[in-house]
Amino acid sequence: VRSIIALFGLGADDAVFAPSPLTHITGYLFGVLMPPMLGSAALCLALWAAAKGATLVEENGCRFIMAATPFLQGLADAYDRCGTKSALKTFLCGGADVPPALIRRAREIMGTEVSRIYGSSEFPTFCTGRPGDDLAIAADTDGMSIGPVSCRLDDVGDGLGELLVKGPDLFVGYSDPVLNRDAFTADGYFRTGDLARIAPYAVNVQIKTE
Repeated sequence: VRSIIALFGLGADDAVFAPSPLTHITGYLFGVLMPPMLGSAALCLALWAAAKGATLVEENGCRFIMAATPFLQGLADAYDRCGTKSALKTFLCGGADVPPALIRRAREIMGTEVSRIYGSSEFPTFCTGRPGDDLAIAADTDGMSIGPVSCRLDDVGDGLGELLVKGPDLFVGYSDPVLNRDAFTADGYFRTGDLARIAPYAVNVQIKTE
């Protein structure tokens, strides 16, 4: 949470829209922890409804959201129907596959700086787009790593390989120790199970769905 606050220059005036379940890692980090750390307001929804969410964002002047693809799709559709721009300044979209076309469409419709973010419950915020990034980086890649983290690719073929990550966001391990044998490398990197390409300017993760 601190790394995201620093990266996006968030403060007490940046009310957080947190429609994700608060028992999920996204809702917990950005709906429970972030608002008191910022000293900002937080808007939560008990049941997701895109049109209601858009209305509440405008009524409460929400500025920041981190949520999965269905939330971005729903809000983009809602703002498209009403024909107005969003009060949201920043939308970090992750937690599921994020179609590049959706990032482009949402940016145009909402007027919000929408970027992809990659992480998992085991390593919540590994990389994301930066404020001011070109549209191609925001839409077609998962941005750059956040803070003092490191990564490498395993079983690389033509620049593609399983993404291995390590850093302060990383969990300490599964409660079932048997699962940890295959989850970590000997030098402490976590095997994400996702394929990625790493360029000098960005990481592009292809989330495995099988």
